[in-house]
Amino acid sequence: MILSDRFLKQAAGQGLRVREYAPPRGGSVQCTVSADDDVLVGRLTADLSSMKRLDLSICNSEGAEQFRLADIPFSPAAGSILFEQPIQYAKGAPSETMIARLLTFDQAGAESLVGDYTFIHTRTIPGPAAW
Repeated sequence: MILSDRFLKQAAGQGLRVREYAPPRGGSVQCTVSADDDVLVGRLTADLSSMKRLDLSICNSEGAEQFRLADIPFSPAAGSILFEQPIQYAKGAPSETMIARLLTFDQAGAESLVGDYTFIHTRTIPGPAAW
């Protein structure tokens, strides 16, 4: 799900524990969650000022697309996309790597890469992985 900064501020203001990771474009970040976390967000920064449409592609560690969010909502002036990873999945997931790709399209419909963002998740919650 795509979120707004306003939503994150409201969630934190209501006492929800928000965990946010922001890998640099083309880079990676080590990440995990705790049992107390309520919301997990990846911040994908890029110059969005000239974009008309964005897709978010979620890929496995080999770069194979697992699913895509097409034509996601965004503000060209925002400079980032906030992607919520389901917290229940992250809490139960084994250690794994996920690549988020922002993609845009020209007027002819040709796809081009805006940026790759790699999340290297380490399982820290005790017990067997549920997935």
